[in-house]
Amino acid sequence: MLIRPAHLDDAVTIGNITVAAYQDGGHLSAGSPYEATLRDVGPRVDFTVVAEVDFDVAGAATITPNTHQLTGIAREDEWEIRFVAVSQPLWGTGLGRALIEACEQRAHDAGATAVVLRVIDINERGLGFYDRLGYVRTPERDWSPETDSSIRLLAFRKALPAAT
Repeated sequence: MLIRPAHLDDAVTIGNITVAAYQDGGHLSAGSPYEATLRDVGPRVDFTVVAEVDFDVAGAATITPNTHQLTGIAREDEWEIRFVAVSQPLWGTGLGRALIEACEQRAHDAGATAVVLRVIDINERGLGFYDRLGYVRTPERDWSPETDSSIRLLAFRKALPAAT
């Protein structure tokens, strides 16, 4: 496995993996309008890391500073993780953990004191995953879209080690 920065040439693959992972996890219906957002990797490619297995992109995650247009809940000195996806045949192999650790490292290196993220409430696998990685619920940052209050995104935060 190799974790590296994403390149624009990876955008279509990242979009496909992300849509498939969200659908395979039961969090995205086929034809959902959110699919277009997941496939629109261009605006986030410079903030995305990918996991390669046997020279093929098999997962990706995005980490943005609190000033980035895609950031929704990050506050000053925090960075936000979004669009985490791993190809389903590789779930449970450590790719997700490696992607999150790379995101945390990137935020730490940029001077962030914490990382935040949101997980849809029906994603039990993801909720357990982030709990095991030391993320703490921050319910005051939970969010539901105005257009569909049945969707509930639960917020989490993890403090990063102090810079040395």
